Amino acid sequence: NEVVRDTFPSTVVYTDTSATSVAFTAVLDEAFQMVETGADGISFTSTRPVLTARIADFAGVDLEAESVCVITARTFRVMDVERLGHQDVRLYLQEVR
Repeated sequence: NEVVRDTFPSTVVYTDTSATSVAFTAVLDEAFQMVETGADGISFTSTRPVLTARIADFAGVDLEAESVCVITARTFRVMDVERLGHQDVRLYLQEVR
C-alpha cells in the first residue's frame, strides 16, 4: 500500500462530524468496482470513488460515515467505512456537487 500511495498520491483533508480535521496522503480510486446485492437478492456491480488510507492517518479525529473529505479541491461525503485489518481503512465516497 505504501508503494501505491507514494506512486499515486492524493492529498486529503478529512473532517469528522464534530468539525475536527486532519490532512494526509492516501490513494483515491475513482472507479472502484464492488459487487452489491439488491433488495430482491440479485447481485450487481457498481462503481464508486474509494479512498484507501492508513488508520494511523486519522489520529485525533473520529473515523466515521457522514464525514467529509476534500481531495484536490473536490469535496466528497464518506458513505461507509471499512477497516482492512489493523493498518488500513477504505472509505466509500460520494462526490458533493
